Amino acid sequence: MNYIERFGGFRMAKTSLHQTLLAENRELRKGESLDVTAESSEHQKLPSVLSSITDGLLVLDKDWRYTYCNEQGARMIGMRVEQLLGQCVWDLFPHTVGTNCEACYRGAVESGQPVHFEEFYPEPLNLWLECNCYPSNEGLSVYFRDVTQGKRVDAALQQNAALFTTLIEQAPMGVYVVDGQFRLHQVNTGAMPTFETVRPLIGRDFNEVLEILWGPELGRQCATIFRHTLETGERYKSPPFVERRQDLGEEQAYEWETQRVMLSDGQHGVVCYFHEVTARKRAEERLRASEERFRALADQLEYLVKERTEELVQSQDRLRALATELNLTELRERKRLADELHDYLAQLLVLCRLNLGQMKRIGLPPKAEEKVRETEEVLSKALHYSRTLMAELSPPVLHEHGLPAGLRWLGEQMARRGLTVRVDAGGIADVRLPDDSAVLLFQSVRELLLNALKYAECNEVAVRMEQGDGQLRIEICDDGVGFDLVAADSYSPTAMSSKFGLFSIRERMTALGGWFDLKSSPGEGTTAALVMPLERAEVNVPNAEPFRGVGSRSDDSARHQQDTKQIRVLLVDDHAMVRQGLKSVLDSYADIRVVGEAWDGKDAIAAAERLRPVIVVMDINMPKMNGIEATAHIKARYPEIIVIGISVQAGGANEEAMKKAGASMLLTKEAVVDELYRAIRETLDLKGKESAES
Repeated sequence: MNYIERFGGFRMAKTSLHQTLLAENRELRKGESLDVTAESSEHQKLPSVLSSITDGLLVLDKDWRYTYCNEQGARMIGMRVEQLLGQCVWDLFPHTVGTNCEACYRGAVESGQPVHFEEFYPEPLNLWLECNCYPSNEGLSVYFRDVTQGKRVDAALQQNAALFTTLIEQAPMGVYVVDGQFRLHQVNTGAMPTFETVRPLIGRDFNEVLEILWGPELGRQCATIFRHTLETGERYKSPPFVERRQDLGEEQAYEWETQRVMLSDGQHGVVCYFHEVTARKRAEERLRASEERFRALADQLEYLVKERTEELVQSQDRLRALATELNLTELRERKRLADELHDYLAQLLVLCRLNLGQMKRIGLPPKAEEKVRETEEVLSKALHYSRTLMAELSPPVLHEHGLPAGLRWLGEQMARRGLTVRVDAGGIADVRLPDDSAVLLFQSVRELLLNALKYAECNEVAVRMEQGDGQLRIEICDDGVGFDLVAADSYSPTAMSSKFGLFSIRERMTALGGWFDLKSSPGEGTTAALVMPLERAEVNVPNAEPFRGVGSRSDDSARHQQDTKQIRVLLVDDHAMVRQGLKSVLDSYADIRVVGEAWDGKDAIAAAERLRPVIVVMDINMPKMNGIEATAHIKARYPEIIVIGISVQAGGANEEAMKKAGASMLLTKEAVVDELYRAIRETLDLKGKESAES
């Protein structure tokens, strides 16, 4: 048999190879010649065959000497082949004496049985060798290979497997592993409660486990997911999983996902991470139910709030309207009292003055005349007090001449208290507001000026009226000490505080459909703005359009021929006692003739047309039509008629308005006894001179 047949490809048993090598070595040592013709080619092929073996191969005789070592084995040992042959293994490698390697070598020889072992060879080899020892009668054959890298890989795998096991065990969730044979391979502590009804557990077929937990149908569905991950490596994350446990008879909720992993045996497995969220799901359901109840309650509460808010707004509107009405009621009552003082007390005082004047003309004893004079002084003081009181209660100029004139009068009154007020009405003079609006605006400006006088520590205030964009704007500006608006809002108002007054002003303006704006800061003064719409504003035309009667002026002159010896006088006053007093005063003059009386402005116009007087003595304050309007109408048609105005409140705006309407002058009623006749004569004389000059 040739060597190729005996050793080709190392397909024969290693024992046969070992025996063959021993026999060949014996023949070589004895120097026996071989049949060159028959065997030479086979002997030449043996070294090449042995060199092709990837494992190391060495042969030891009974004395433990090397009789053969291939090149691969020599390289692994770290020596050359010629250094090994004939040497004792224990002499060359003394570090192996007493080790497992020696024990295995000797054990194989002594027992006559092959021995397999792995051994780490320290320096100088420093490697792991896997050895197979085959004993024979001639000695020992050893096949070995370097498994150092494999050992390192195995160590790493074991380390990773240990780490994987540790991570699974310490994971803050339930974790279990299914191996490649679809058996439960590992279950951590967190997952054990889930499998409490499954015993035994580790190594149990996972299909059975799933059916125990979830029943056959759902178990098969879950198993399909695990097998898909095992076969494809595709991760799976479960949607919300809420199902009835077959083993427990109750519903449970889980969040779970699967992932393929490599196990320590080199096969794929599936790891499942899961949380039991039953308590959380139930809490979420309770929360959802609570939220639904809360939403229902919130909707109900919103409805109630809306309802209460509407009621509150309505109540606020009613309170604001009531507060406005109270303000207006107060102002109307003030005006009523002022009118009462004017229409009764003041007229009585005037009548007393008239009567005393007549008594003085009759002639009195010195003592009686002195008493009359003292009484006149008292009456004058009473009339002055009455006029002042009437103005404080309700300024007549406001009602008779409008807001701009009222504010100018207010500025004059504040000047008497030491506060200079500059009023700039601009082009607002022709705008007439409804009485209620004008009164509320006037009252608001007066309160702001009083605040400036009390608290601003300033000497001058500017009041400016502007009109634009359908709005009336009144600004009250001072250069005083100012105040902190934010700090002021934090104080609780009292009935006597300025803050309450500002609140009242704001409510008034809101009731008028406007608003109140306030700007101030410490040391920077204060600017207050009152703004209201002018939808209902009226244009005040103090001079009425002239009108014509049916007859011509020449006809009227012919029909009403003036007496050249007497001055025809028409008395106009809404108080009969005053008219009677005036008549008694004028009747005492021979050149005066009272031709008629009228009790209001309209009656005065009709009487002037009917009686054609030379002089009209015209009171200002009268019902239906006041004296200013009546004067404008009379002068428009009969410019030759002279109008002399009289009033308890003379001067200022009343005098300006009467002269603008065409009156020659305005007298106070208490002065008519002494000045009326003289005023009539002076006016007639002046008119005569003007006629002569023309």
